[in-house]
Amino acid sequence: MQYRTRAWQTVDIDLGPGEAREVDLVEPAVTGLAEMGLPLAPHVRCLGINEQVARKLHACTGPLRQDRARDVLDILLVDMLGKLDYPRTRVAAERIFVERHTHGFPPGANLPVGWRQELENLARELG
Repeated sequence: MQYRTRAWQTVDIDLGPGEAREVDLVEPAVTGLAEMGLPLAPHVRCLGINEQVARKLHACTGPLRQDRARDVLDILLVDMLGKLDYPRTRVAAERIFVERHTHGFPPGANLPVGWRQELENLARELG
């Protein structure tokens, strides 16, 4: 983002396909915009947290999981927020596993050995 022709702040946005069944309306958390007089939408439409965790579970347990260690940590961090609805997350996961039909639900909990160090490093970076 630029303000008065100068670089001001970077806002990361992860765009995905629009097939989400669950959507959460989230209040924008970019600080400083209102103070600068920039208009803000009251809510941003985001992939629902339960569906997001279900998708991450599918990705990090599937046949193409080599680079998905971060998803394990993301799932744990989201769970720590205390906002997951476990029954809704399970329903979303069952649906996603059926739709993508790459492997069965529930998935095994066998994480690649190489992920241990990567997960430890990521957790240390997060404090």
